[in-house]
Amino acid sequence: MSHTILLVQPTKRPEGRTYADYESVNECMEYRADTQTYQPYNKDWIKEKIYVLLRRQAQQAGK
Repeated sequence: MSHTILLVQPTKRPEGRTYADYESVNECMEYRADTQTYQPYNKDWIKEKIYVLLRRQAQQAGK
């Protein structure tokens, strides 16, 4: 069984971060009216975005 976690930050404020838990990618996909598509992202894409964010935060903390 596939498991999907949707990470959401609707505003620029970090305390607004949240997540939603889904049983499959199909349940999680959101329609984008601007492109008229559903845009899922895989685990590698999410991991890369998290690594970039953490590296950026570590660099800022080291200053």
